[in-house]
Formats: sequence, C-alpha cells, structure tokens
Amino acid sequence: MQDVPNPNPSIGTSPSTDPASFAFSLDELASENFDVIQWINTSLQCISSANPDGVETDAELEGRITNLYGRLHSYSQEVASSVDDTITQALVRLPRTGLEVGRMVTEVQQLQQALCKIREEAQPAVEMISKPYVAQLNDLKKTQKKLMRCSETLKKASEVDSNMKQLDDIMEKLRVSVSEVDIDLVAVSIREVRQNLADLQKLEVTFGGKQLEAVERHEQLLQRVVETECMEQLRRRVVDRAAHLLKVLDTIGRADAVLQQFSAESIASEKEKVFCLLHHSESKVSRHPISPVRAAEVLKTQLIPSLGCALTDQLDYLMQLAHVYSGNRDITDNAEISEGPESQPVKVLRLMADEIVECLSTCLTPILQCVERNPELISCFEAVRQLSIKIDSTPPKVCVGAEDGRNVKNSLCRRDDIAEQINFYTQTELAHIFEQPKVLESFARREAERVEDLLKDSQSIMKYDRFQVVMNGLMEAVKAVLQFFPDKTLPICVSRWKVALVQSLSFCNRLELFEKHSGCS
Repeated sequence: MQDVPNPNPSIGTSPSTDPASFAFSLDELASENFDVIQWINTSLQCISSANPDGVETDAELEGRITNLYGRLHSYSQEVASSVDDTITQALVRLPRTGLEVGRMVTEVQQLQQALCKIREEAQPAVEMISKPYVAQLNDLKKTQKKLMRCSETLKKASEVDSNMKQLDDIMEKLRVSVSEVDIDLVAVSIREVRQNLADLQKLEVTFGGKQLEAVERHEQLLQRVVETECMEQLRRRVVDRAAHLLKVLDTIGRADAVLQQFSAESIASEKEKVFCLLHHSESKVSRHPISPVRAAEVLKTQLIPSLGCALTDQLDYLMQLAHVYSGNRDITDNAEISEGPESQPVKVLRLMADEIVECLSTCLTPILQCVERNPELISCFEAVRQLSIKIDSTPPKVCVGAEDGRNVKNSLCRRDDIAEQINFYTQTELAHIFEQPKVLESFARREAERVEDLLKDSQSIMKYDRFQVVMNGLMEAVKAVLQFFPDKTLPICVSRWKVALVQSLSFCNRLELFEKHSGCS
C-alpha cells in the first residue's frame, strides 16, 4: 500500500495551542490494537483543551466535530483510492508474472531433457573408456586381497615357528619344576599355536603335522600337571584356585574330562546309597531288589530328598565357581574362553543327572517288572517325579557383599534358570525309566482287566446297582490311567474296555432273547 500524504499540513501529531485550530494524531489508525472509541474521546479532549477559557458553545463544538469528520472522510477517500490503484497495478502485473513463471518452467524442463540426452549419449562412451580401467582396478583389488592373505599366512607360519621354539623351552622348564612356569601363559601359547596351525592347514592340509603332534604332547603334559591339582581343589571346594585351574584347562580345550570326573565323584556316594536302599543285601554279588511297595516308600522318604539336596548343593557350589570364573575370565588381554561360565554348571549337573538316572534305571527296572498292582507303580512314579533342585535357595556366598544388589539379583536369576533347566532335563530322563513298553503294557493290562472282571458278571449290565458298580470301577480305572502316561496307556485300555463292553451287551441280548423264547414256549 502506498503512503497517503497528509491532506492538511496543519494536522500534526500533538494538540495545538491555537484555539482557532486543533490537531489530532492519525498514526494510531494504523495500529493493530486501534480503539475507535478511545481515539474519538482523546481527540475531543484535545479540542476542548484548545480553548483557553475552557468554555465552548454547542455550536462551536459541533463545528469542530464537523470539521474533524470532514477531514477523516477526506483521508478515508484518499486511502481507498490508493488501495484501488494498488489493486489495479497488481492485476496488471499478475498475468505478466504468470507468463514469466511458465516460461521459466518450460526452460527448466528443456534443460533437464537436454542434460538427460547428453548423459545418455555420453554414458556408453564413458563406460567403454572406463571399463578396462575398472576391470584392471578389480584385478588389482583381488591381487591385493590375495597378497594380504599371503602376508597373514606367512606371518602366522613365522609365528608358529617362533612360538613353537618358545613353547618347547617352556615345556622343558615345566617338566623340571612346575612352580617356575606360568601355566596361564603356557595355556594361551598352546591355544594360539593350535589356532594358527588350524588356519594354515585350511590352505595346506599337510602343513605343520610335526608341530601339531608336538602341541598335542604339550597339551597332554599340561593337562596331567593341572588336572590332578584341579581335582583336588574341586574336592576341597577351594573356589578361587579351582576356578583358575579350570580356566587353564578350558583354554586348551581339556576341561571336559575334569568336569566329567568331578561329576562322577560328586554323585558316587548318592549312587551307592541308591544301590544299598533299593536292594536287600549289601553284598554287590548277591543283591536282589526290594518290593515295589518298599521301593516307593524308600524313594519318597529317603532317596529322592537326598538326591535333590545333593544336586542343590552342587548347583550352589558350581555357581560360586562360575562367579569366580567370570570375574577373572581373561587370562590375558586377548584371551577368549571357549565357553561361557554359565555353561559349566549346566554341563556338570547334566552329567550328574545322567549318573543318577542311570543308577535309578538299573535299580528300578527289576523292581518295576515285579509290580503286581498299579497303585504301587504309580507310587514309585510319583516319588521319582519329586526329584528337583530347590529354586528358592540362598545366593552364593561369593556374591554376597562382593557385588551390588543388581549383580546379586542377576546371579539368583541365572541360578534359578539353570535349576529349572536341569529339573526339566532330569524329569524327562527319569520318565524314560517308566516309559518302557513292557511297563506300559503291564499297567494298561491290569487297568483293563479291572473293568473286564466287573463285566464278566452277566448281571452287571442288566441290574442298575450292579451297573453302577461297573461305572464306578471304570471311573477309578480312568483316573489311574490319567496318572501314568495317558497318551500311551489310555488308548490300550479304551480298546479293551470297548471289546469287553460289547461282549457283555451281546451276552445280555442273547440271554434276554433266550428268556423270551422260553416264556413263549
């Protein structure tokens, strides 16, 4: 909008002191917060203050207001005229501006098409010129990778030779005196040499055969040196030293043998207890199994609680080992343990569970073959199913006071996870003892015969009270079957019950027809 000139130069920004004239401010009209009423009142006050006597007649005041209205009207007309001129000029310029914008868009599109055409024409030529250079660069890159692999291979081969010499010297010292040798460093050196030999043999199978034989001899020597002390420390439950020696053996991949031996020794006393309590004689030559009733009682009150406590105690001890193992995990800065610390408790406890299951299977199999009543079999099965590691055990002593609350909580969570895992594994393996085909068939046969014996009576279906006895016996048999592998025993029982019921109904029909025929005759 163009600036509109003041139509009357006498109109200023402040009231005049001349009573013959008055002034008012028009700047306020452009304000966003313009108040019309307040502006009129202020202007009238200025008019009144222009009279020095402060007294005016109505005619004079009306004249001044009329003069003010006229000037405002004139100013409004000039503003409206200026706005109309601005709009007219804008309407004239807009089509011209639109045409200019359209022309620029067309030029941009033409420029884009020209660039695309240039690129399409130039790209084949550029590709044809650059293709040999690109192929050459790719060949150079492949050659570079091959040279790098060759360099790494030569470096490993050189390291194998130097490390083997150092390792031979260290092993000679180890044969003389164990205390003068750092067994941690020996284990790491053996592992590095073996790893380098494995990498080199991927390229050449026959490379390093003699070195590999020497490494295996060194591993066996280190294993003999460490294994004896490690087993002794495990038996005595010297956690720090035992965990350290286990790391040494794990570094050379020889920890499994020690863990297997430890698991067998740890559960040996419990296995002996199982053999003693499930047999009449203490002589291993003349032992014979006890009765199923006695076996169920012994399992429930003595063996299963004892085995559960033993596994719980072993888990707590193994968690202490795992805690120390993970706390000092790295033998050197670059050392990497082949397996995590939590795998050791799982591995050892599975070995112990296998020992227990094998022992119970050996002792219970002849007992189960002597079962004559299914309640005895179910009692043994229910007793064995109670074998489990306690979930609500106290945290390992090493963790208490040594770690903050979060680490203790994490340790307990890991312990409970391992306990649940071992419990599931043990229950699955123990179920196989009772899941033998002969045991299942004998159980199903006895339950089927219970109902078949009730249906042999010709009055069992014809009379309500006798039929009710049959139904009660059938319900008891179904409840018993549901307690002992129902997925396998129930189909066998249902098949035999169906045959027996059909035979009984058929016999009743024939008997009824015979009685009717006899009555008619």
